[in-house]
Amino acid sequence: KKPLPDQAFFLLHQPSADCVSFECKSNPGTFIGVCDNHLKLIPQGQLNEKYSKKIMFKL
Repeated sequence: KKPLPDQAFFLLHQPSADCVSFECKSNPGTFIGVCDNHLKLIPQGQLNEKYSKKIMFKL
């Protein structure tokens, strides 16, 4: 793998063909999610059934 460029702030994960998630590069285990119609950083420890769907973005 090539090293990530300095301007990369999030790592792209594609668990399926039609969905992606974004993990914070500087804080591994923290993902961008949607909460109350706002983007929010959600730690992996909070990724229960309620939040796990909120970090997935459809392509």
